[in-house]
Parts: sequence; structure tokens; C-alpha cells
Amino acid sequence: MTEPQIQALFKEIADGGPGPSRVDTRLALRRGRARLRWLRACAAGTPVLAAAAVAVIALVVGAGTARHAAGPAPAAAQAALKFAVADSTGTSPLQVRDVATGAVVAQVNLPAEPGGRTYIGGVATRNGRTYLVALYRSSPCRSWLYQFGVNSRGQPTAVTPLRARPAIAGAELYDLAVSGNGQVLGFSSVSSGPGCTVPKAQPGHVGIVNIATGRMKEWTVPSSNAVNGVSLNANGSHLLYSLQLGPSVARIIPASAPPGQAADRGRTVLRAAQFGGSPWISFAAISPDGSAVCFSVYPPGGGGPGRIYVADLATGHARLVASGATYPGLIASDPSVRQLLLHMPNGLARLDLSTGKLTYLPGWKGFIGPITW
Repeated sequence: MTEPQIQALFKEIADGGPGPSRVDTRLALRRGRARLRWLRACAAGTPVLAAAAVAVIALVVGAGTARHAAGPAPAAAQAALKFAVADSTGTSPLQVRDVATGAVVAQVNLPAEPGGRTYIGGVATRNGRTYLVALYRSSPCRSWLYQFGVNSRGQPTAVTPLRARPAIAGAELYDLAVSGNGQVLGFSSVSSGPGCTVPKAQPGHVGIVNIATGRMKEWTVPSSNAVNGVSLNANGSHLLYSLQLGPSVARIIPASAPPGQAADRGRTVLRAAQFGGSPWISFAAISPDGSAVCFSVYPPGGGGPGRIYVADLATGHARLVASGATYPGLIASDPSVRQLLLHMPNGLARLDLSTGKLTYLPGWKGFIGPITW
């Protein structure tokens, strides 16, 4: 099978062929990961960089026309983050890239776990210098947590296991967040499907891990739904997560809430239906002080154009910051939730959430995939 045929397959997945029509790139990736490995193995007879599906989908999702508006009250000045970590293949190594130029300045070689090939489930940072990464193996399903740093020259430190919680059996961790104080790890996970082979399928979860003690708490989400992502406020006291389907919402759970059904804990803070038609929320991030949420709204079908808002949680008022965003699964916030990296009609751009200023980054070329900064 040729590359164009593989791209066509993943366009079908992104458009909702094998499931619901409203499909985020991460959900498409999970559903199609096994099929892509098999197709590429048949075509080339070589190991497959499975999560390049994210970049393949990025080539075929529709674009829109950009419009920009000011966001909420301006935030305090912040030094621009110089480096970002990109997952361009879904497997080791990660890339360290210069944010301004897009140049790859270093690679982060991740450990190879025994028992089969491992894939990158998620990467998170609290400050643009220290990072956590989840690796997973599909059969038998298991995830590992590692940490590394990036110095002022963009060079990575050694990759070491997260000592308090080095592994989680029976689950694929596919999105991570770290609290600003570095004490809490947030995650979303699945325990069924082609990416996670277990003796008996289990529902998905959102949860938190105390990074010092390794103590973990989980809340159950329906297996029929998909968590697009998770986010934590600065002290890790509140976990924000967004659901893709039936209906698409963003919810906040207090870290103090007991385990159980996620729907029975916390509160819903955003509903995609508020914005007309049948849109969905592909990305959401809570501000460090917990007072606001930045989020995206896309029309049904998984393409674009998407709109970026910032909502004040005290009043419920949402201000439009930008329109015309593409690639709903490839939006990344900086740790302060003051800037985004996202794809716009003319390429990757940096968006200032306080002013609405958009700065294109033409040096970022080729397959990019998910970015963490």
C-alpha cells in the first residue's frame, strides 16, 4: 500500500468512517494505530512509526479563514519559551525544537521496554524545562512513566523512571498534564481497543497521581466516549477534562473528590452546544489560578475552521480570541495558558490569548505531530 493510500485511509478515519462522525485526531489515532502498523508492515516489511498518523491526518483536514479578536484581561508579562518538545512519529525519539525557528536542536531517546514495541502516549511539562512522558505497549497493555529535562541550550538530560509511579498495568495513558507546582500528574487512559489488549475490556478513566508518593486516584468515563485531554491548575487541586461526544463538554473535578463515575463528580463548566449547531470541544486548558479555561470549538466532522475562546469561570462569559484554526487535535498551550501553538490556514502559529496577536512560525516544516511546551 502506497503512502497516498495510507493517507486516504486516515482521512477516512478522521472523517469518522469507522465510528462517530465527530472524530478528533487522537481518537482517530487510537482507532487506526493497529491498522496503520499492519498496512505499513505489509508495504515495507519494516517497523512502523504508528503515530505518524497524527501528521498524516494533519495533511488532509480542512482549513478556514482566520479572524482574530482580543481575549480577556491582559495577563502579566511572561518570558517566551525558547524550546518545545515534538512527538513527530509516536515512537522514540522525541524532538527538541526551537520554537521561533522550528529547528530540531536535539533528540530525546526513550527507553525500550521488554515484551514488544512501545509507543508514546503523552508528554507534559509544568515549566518548559522539566518533562514527563508516558510510554505504552499494547499487548499486554501497560504504561510506563519517565521524566527528563531540557537545559538552556535545548539539550536533554538523562531519561529516568518516575520513581514514585514507574508503571501502570492494564492501561494506555494517552494524555498527560502536570500541575504548576510539580506535585500532581493528571492523565486520561483507556483499557480496551486495539491500542490496549487486556483479558477483559474496562472503561476509560481520568485521574491524578501524586508525583512524590505515587498514590493514584481515578474517575471512570464511559467507554463509548473519548477524553480529548486533561489539564491541571497550579496546585493540582482541580482536574479539567473535555469529552468529545454525547454531548461534548468540559468538566472540572476537585482532586479531593472520591473515586467513582466522573459524571458524578465535579461540575460541567462548558457545553459545546452553547456555540450553536453541533460543535465539539477538541482542546481545553485551565489557567494556573483556576479562574479561566481556554478552549477550542470545531464544527462536526473533525475539520475546521475552529474557534478559540477563553471563558471566565466565575461569570461563564466566553470571549472569542481567534477563528480559522485547523487540525483540532494539534493545539498546545504553554504552562501559563497565555499562549497557544496551533495550526492556522498558513501554517503553525503562536497565539497570544490576551491580545489575539497571531505570529506564524514558517520554520516548522514537515511532520510535526503533538507539541509540548
